[in-house]
Amino acid sequence: SIDVGLDQALSKGRALISATWFHTRLTRVVAFQSLDRTSDLFGRSLGYRSADGHTARGVELSSRIRPRQTMQASVAYTFADAPPPAGGDDGLPRAAAVSAHHLSALVTQRLGALQISFEAEKAGDHYVTLFDPVGFSSRAYRFGGLTKVDVAASYRLSRGRRGVRLFGTVENVFDRTYFVQGFRAAGRVARGGMAVAF
Repeated sequence: SIDVGLDQALSKGRALISATWFHTRLTRVVAFQSLDRTSDLFGRSLGYRSADGHTARGVELSSRIRPRQTMQASVAYTFADAPPPAGGDDGLPRAAAVSAHHLSALVTQRLGALQISFEAEKAGDHYVTLFDPVGFSSRAYRFGGLTKVDVAASYRLSRGRRGVRLFGTVENVFDRTYFVQGFRAAGRVARGGMAVAF
């Protein structure tokens, strides 16, 4: 594999733009696929086997800006060209669980002891190989892309090196339905906690 990237700082370090090109080639992989029962050593119709690998390549672009000392924003985009493994007969148009496009943005604002962050994420559709109980074989299933927003906040009460930090996160604020490798992800999820330094 090879990665080639370029970073450029702007505005006396208050902004940074980055671009990276990547290329990865796998010669052999272990894959879960439909098998020919007549030629398989153990008579299996599906299972793990050694298979020819594949090549993935793409571009990652990102930028980060700090307009003032208490605020930072970043945006990142990834394009991945990942064809399916050679010799697969499951109908995958590209590598399993890989979205061709992925976009994310993060904004963090500090207000004294309070810090708030907003994160938005959008990804294109992806394919996963699942067992088809009707045809008793594995085949490719398409799952739509995801769009979600997360919000997090933390508040610190401190005296010197000692202190208490309260934090909370709400993931998938708008309760959007999406799938991760064929499994439905949880809807809106909230969690919180406390950290003590002494």
